[in-house]
Amino acid sequence: MINFKKMCLRIKRWLSRIRLRQNAVNTVVVCVVIALALYLAAQISRNISGTVSTLRAQQITDVQDLNLKGYIFRDEKVVYAAEGQVADYLVDNGERIGVGGQIAALYNSPTGADVQALQRELSALTSRIRTLESGISDAKKLSQSSQIFDEIDASYYAYLTAIQKGSFSVADKEGQLLLDALSSYMIATGRTEEAQSVVQSLREEKNAFISQKLSGGAIPLSVEQSCYFYTQCDGYESIFDYSRVSDITPADLSQLTEAQKREYTGAVGKQVFSPVWYICFPMSDELCDMFVNNATGDAAMTQYEASFLSNNGEKVLITFERAAYSDAAGNSGFAMFSCKQMPTGFEFLRAQNVQIELDSTTGYRVPEESLYKDGQNSFVYILNGNMVEKRRVTVIGRGDGYYIVNTYEADYSETGGNSELPYLAVNELIITSGRDLYDGKLLK
Repeated sequence: MINFKKMCLRIKRWLSRIRLRQNAVNTVVVCVVIALALYLAAQISRNISGTVSTLRAQQITDVQDLNLKGYIFRDEKVVYAAEGQVADYLVDNGERIGVGGQIAALYNSPTGADVQALQRELSALTSRIRTLESGISDAKKLSQSSQIFDEIDASYYAYLTAIQKGSFSVADKEGQLLLDALSSYMIATGRTEEAQSVVQSLREEKNAFISQKLSGGAIPLSVEQSCYFYTQCDGYESIFDYSRVSDITPADLSQLTEAQKREYTGAVGKQVFSPVWYICFPMSDELCDMFVNNATGDAAMTQYEASFLSNNGEKVLITFERAAYSDAAGNSGFAMFSCKQMPTGFEFLRAQNVQIELDSTTGYRVPEESLYKDGQNSFVYILNGNMVEKRRVTVIGRGDGYYIVNTYEADYSETGGNSELPYLAVNELIITSGRDLYDGKLLK
């Protein structure tokens, strides 16, 4: 006899199993669909989305330099006047004088007078007259007013900077340059007669000063040997002896740098006989080795561009002559350089802070994180419109956190343009940050 109750129970169980299987199938299908959707979304995002940062490829010159303190040696001799005499200088500071040339007219000061104060007052009057006369003879046209304004601004701010630093000798030079520029503007605007009137007034003031505060007639002061004449002495002329340049030792240099300057009673200036001067830099043995090694071999390097920071960064070429290594007594070694340049207005302070350029590299600056390697080759990604593209680069230097790579012209010249990848060119946008970068990727 059929048990309908049990049969119904079995049918229910069977239908339940079918529904469970269908649910499992449905779940699997749904998971697969979701996975495919996520995969497609990832692919679409990878190909058509993304945010990047860029840096424009620009040409820079990366300079490696060395900051040192040096001491100057010059072929110089102090010029003296008799006690109590005041000099009216007839030549500019640093001017070249021929044999027998007159450098000053000497006047006697009253007994007990402050000779230094009289000298400062007379020199100031002479300097003002010479400045205005120079402006008249070298008058610039009004069309050059822009250049004149630049000279006024540069001299004014250099003057203030020198005062703030306490560099009064530099301030005096910049003050004179400022007066020159102001005089040039006055003359350029047609006030030549006004300038000449001021000169005449100053001459009368100077003549009155000489007749009232000084005594005796003008005594000519001439030179027996051709030279450059300077009105100032620093007290180290006889200490940093020019004749000792070739054989000075580390111990000698140590003594010189510790020596106290001397007072020259009655000194009115000094003669410098040779345009060649020397500067000696105390330094470590490792640096001495570097300069010595640079001076040997087929590509010997002996000349360096040096910026004299004590002279507002004036640049001159100095030539390596020799090096001496530290001695057993602990005296530092040094490197000796020569120079044949004497720029106008250059301050030959005995101790100079100098920045020596060791090497320079010109190319495009590429951040470290932007450079990629492909075997022996290097490349960067750039953004061209909304597309990522690869560019080949040649690394020629490295700085702090960046590389220097060849310019487009340099790369093209060196390889003849034979490259599967285009070279990086100026103004292209180097990608500095971005995810999943590859050649041909599109960005929104």
